[in-house]
Amino acid sequence: GIADAPVDHWLDDLDPEKNLHLIPTWNDTFKVVRCLQQKAALRTLHEILQKLDESTIVMYSATHEFSALVSSRDNVNLRKYAKTDSGVHIFAYKTFEIPEVPPVKGVVRSENFHSCFVLWEKEDNAEMTNFAWMMNMDYKLPSLVPSSVFNEVCRWILSSTMKCMHKRADVLRANPPPRS
Repeated sequence: GIADAPVDHWLDDLDPEKNLHLIPTWNDTFKVVRCLQQKAALRTLHEILQKLDESTIVMYSATHEFSALVSSRDNVNLRKYAKTDSGVHIFAYKTFEIPEVPPVKGVVRSENFHSCFVLWEKEDNAEMTNFAWMMNMDYKLPSLVPSSVFNEVCRWILSSTMKCMHKRADVLRANPPPRS
């Protein structure tokens, strides 16, 4: 998809030191994220769990319910950021288990295998950003739920996320983040 805001604005929103914890305020597919490193911050909705180095973090996220058939899902991901020489920003992530973040009652622990999303400046317009996702996941649906429901869940997540990003782009254009 394409969103009508510069790459730098999105990087600011995805920065664990700045606005990552605010994502659920504008992306309504997210519900919760916890921080292990800062106990006082456990009350916020989307936070870094633990910072490993300048480009790698461990984070917990949870989604809202999709329907009566598909309840809220959560996972703990190791997320690595890199920027290529050609200006492509890559956020690769994979689920892993850590004892500090046990499963939550009433929430299904889903699993992201090797997955990523990338963003890069639109070739003919630096004020726009291209987004692409590669999702490789096990949503842990009950065996009685047909795979078509999983496919619909994935379409809903991506579609809802893009709608939220378009709304967020309007806000970012109207109120650009300060340049670092």
